[in-house]
Amino acid sequence: MLGGSSPAFTVVASALLAAAAIGLPVALGLAIFKHRLYDIDLLINRALVYGALTSTLALVYFGIDRAPHAGAAASAYPTRPGAGSAQRLVALA
Repeated sequence: MLGGSSPAFTVVASALLAAAAIGLPVALGLAIFKHRLYDIDLLINRALVYGALTSTLALVYFGIDRAPHAGAAASAYPTRPGAGSAQRLVALA
């Protein structure tokens, strides 16, 4: 009987399904790299450069936004964190 009644069949079927689910995208990716299909190296390069640029700009923005308020907890007049500093930065740009 070719049903899923035995536990061994279930384990083997699950392992084969997992191997196919992982193996197919990996094989496709390797073939694309090997044969230089779709000019993928240019796309990956641009994605990494734009990702790094976006991360750097976000860190600079939030660093400038939070830096003036680093000692605000000890202040006699507590302010909302980031109150206006980012808006002033954007207005200057």
